Amino acid sequence: MSRAVGDGPRGLAERVTELSRWDAGTGLETIGAEKALSLFEAQAVVYRCVMLIAQAMVKGMLRLKQEGSDGPEEVTEEDPIGAEVWRLLWFKDSPVSPKWAWAYLGASALLTGNWWAELVRRSERSPVLSIETAHPSRMSPVRGHRGPLGYRYTVDGRTTRLRRDQVWHGRLLGFDDFLGQSPLAAASGSLAADRKLEKRVNAILDNGAVLTGIMAVDENTPVKSMEEDARAFRARHQGAENAGSVLWVRGGRKYEPVALGPAELQALETRDWTREQLMTIYGVWPIVYGLVDQSATRENATTQERLFQVLTVEHMAGVFADAISETLLPALGIPGTEGMWVEWDYSELPLYRARRLEEATASAQLVDRGIVTRDEVRVGLREDPLPDGLGEMPTGTIATMPLTFAVEARPASDVESNRAWLASLAEKSPASDAAAAIRAGKLAK
Repeated sequence: MSRAVGDGPRGLAERVTELSRWDAGTGLETIGAEKALSLFEAQAVVYRCVMLIAQAMVKGMLRLKQEGSDGPEEVTEEDPIGAEVWRLLWFKDSPVSPKWAWAYLGASALLTGNWWAELVRRSERSPVLSIETAHPSRMSPVRGHRGPLGYRYTVDGRTTRLRRDQVWHGRLLGFDDFLGQSPLAAASGSLAADRKLEKRVNAILDNGAVLTGIMAVDENTPVKSMEEDARAFRARHQGAENAGSVLWVRGGRKYEPVALGPAELQALETRDWTREQLMTIYGVWPIVYGLVDQSATRENATTQERLFQVLTVEHMAGVFADAISETLLPALGIPGTEGMWVEWDYSELPLYRARRLEEATASAQLVDRGIVTRDEVRVGLREDPLPDGLGEMPTGTIATMPLTFAVEARPASDVESNRAWLASLAEKSPASDAAAAIRAGKLAK
């Protein structure tokens, strides 16, 4: 069963298939797996947006964590419990790579609003032996009053029943009690119009960009003669190879072409509008998608890349991390996983390395100018203070002075005494003499 569910290492487009239903009562179309596959295979914008997000999501590292004595700590494969969890989460007993498997599940969610996986067990309530990605259109819940009673998996007309503990089902937010909502449902109207327009344009191009027309003939012309004229017209003028040929009409006949008017020609621009709407739904910014014009600069390119990473990729990764932590880990049946959770770590991406370099450069300038100390910067980086007091915390400002730096309080009215006291504090700061003197003078006033 596990191999049938996984279907082997096939492409995403072959694995994500269709399921659509029409709610006649509300007039709202819910796009599920079947409609999603047709769009994934035939709609270039859908394909690119889904692939960009799914592949970007798996560029991070999936980390297993638990609460330690000094705060959250990572659980590695060296830990016996961690080794068993990682064997399952990284699909080590599956023919597919872990990044492919997680990208496939992510694409399933982006297209259908749901993702499914079979939890292979020896028997009921026994620990999970392996995890196999499942085809979203072939899996369906058996609906009950208080949740799914089980699941059905159908391949070529043959249905296999699965218990609840044999399936891991995750879903995006939706108002169905059992299934998540596909993001494509929000664009169902514009997508339908786009497909109809595409068919019309293709029909025009197949006809050599020559549209149909009306031939005016004498009212006594036999039907057979008109049919022969129509066949002769198609033979001479239909097709791309005959585009631009001249039509000669004898006997006072008149030909009127049925052409696209300005309003219909303007409708061709709706394809750009559909692309923008899909990019908005999926959270893919123009430069990330690959749309670069003269207004593109390095600054807005970096901004769009950061927005895509934080608001789109990491948001989707967070949905998966929460689902793994809250539903998958407890279902594995591995003792000792209580209190564990997973996170996607993107800190080593070039985007974040460049950001850390910018922050380090800015912090170095603040330290050089005496505005902050090295230890103050290290606190922000969650690092320990420097040894031997080389990066003392006090900067000479009372508001930021730590409680461990003991000082003697002075009356506010004793100006000269306060000035000398603040000057002594400034001598202990690693800031320059000039900056310390200015700071001491301002605080004494």
